[in-house]
Amino acid sequence: MPRELGGFTMPKPGRGTTILLGTLAGAELLQGLMDAVAQSLSIRRWLMFTTEGLGHGQVWRLLTSALVVGHWVALLFDLLAVYFLGTALERLWGAGRLVRFFAFSVVIGNLVVALMNVVMPAWAPAIFRPSVDFGPYSALAALTVAWGIQYPDRQ
Repeated sequence: MPRELGGFTMPKPGRGTTILLGTLAGAELLQGLMDAVAQSLSIRRWLMFTTEGLGHGQVWRLLTSALVVGHWVALLFDLLAVYFLGTALERLWGAGRLVRFFAFSVVIGNLVVALMNVVMPAWAPAIFRPSVDFGPYSALAALTVAWGIQYPDRQ
């Protein structure tokens, strides 16, 4: 059931959207607390995706990079995107498919970064061969495209 907020109707997020929102916000809060206690306790460097890390067998980075946002403003916009796009898609797909799609999109995005690092020549600009990837941006892009496909008549 949607909620009314100053004449604007806010959709009620489902279980999958709530899981994604809680995971993203909770991970950033935990990282912020650990950074505040001591920079040496920072887990960000273990969560970010690096092609070098993948080459050393650190496959968890393919998924955990989505948990590193970097700044609270970016986190706010990421959460808003997940809230609105995720809620709409979850109504059609269900919680399980939404969460799997999100995770799959993050992994595919990081694999594309790894491939770019391998394929691009050393003289190519750094933007085409990033050394580090973090944030849920590939998943947000995939959610945006999926929303556009599912709701072609909406703006």
